[in-house]
Amino acid sequence: MILLGIVCSERAVGQSLSAEVTGMESFWAFSGSFATKLSKTSKLSYSNTTRISADYPGDEEMRMLMITNFGYAINSTLKSTVGGMYTNSSGLKPSVGLQYMVARKHFLWMVFPNLNISRKSDLMTISMVQYLRNISEKMKFVLRMQSLSILNAEGHVFSTMRFRSGFVRGKYQFGAASDLNFFDSDFALAKSFGLFLQYQLF
Repeated sequence: MILLGIVCSERAVGQSLSAEVTGMESFWAFSGSFATKLSKTSKLSYSNTTRISADYPGDEEMRMLMITNFGYAINSTLKSTVGGMYTNSSGLKPSVGLQYMVARKHFLWMVFPNLNISRKSDLMTISMVQYLRNISEKMKFVLRMQSLSILNAEGHVFSTMRFRSGFVRGKYQFGAASDLNFFDSDFALAKSFGLFLQYQLF
């Protein structure tokens, strides 16, 4: 869910607000995304995606990731962005980027490279692939893969791949979740499995 709100502003309604709760084997996570256009025909947009997570015992520090962007639509598939990223460990970093998205009837693909600017700048690339298809009059099947990768001058810093497979009914999405996280230059792997529930407020 870290990434979903970044592309929501492309909806015809011009606004989107959603929340997701994920329960994994060793931690929980809550994510919220908001996106809006100045108007239905405006080329300017704003998006904010925030994720908070912590281990179950409750005595560990909560981890927070916030990505905020202002965007300008160059054409129907390409958008330039300026904004920032905040994490507990690195603080606030200004960022500039380009978002490319292709949307079809059942398929959505997006890639979003960003340069996060600081004393130790890094390149962050976000991507998403989603497949959505009707299985009945009121139910849809959704399959989604989201990824985030951060590189700096010293090499690999962090990558995550999040898989979601489930169903959409009305404003709800629910199903199975799997996260693969890779740390540092040796790509140390931490994997988790669980369930997710997402609610689309509007």
